[in-house]
Amino acid sequence: MVSVVSAKIAMSNAQHELQSVNNQVTTYTNRNTNTQQEINELQSRTRLDKIAKKQGLTLENARIRNVNK
Repeated sequence: MVSVVSAKIAMSNAQHELQSVNNQVTTYTNRNTNTQQEINELQSRTRLDKIAKKQGLTLENARIRNVNK
């Protein structure tokens, strides 16, 4: 009887710890997703063109070369 109660308590503690870890994983996944979205917005062509124009820079299409990884 004591071992059954002890096992149930241990299982309950393990489930609680698992839920806590799952919550942390979800939190970090959401942070990573939000950060990646922010990076993509900061790297957007429209934003970079706007900043360049404010600085008086111009774009010469003849000098543009696309490189793929």
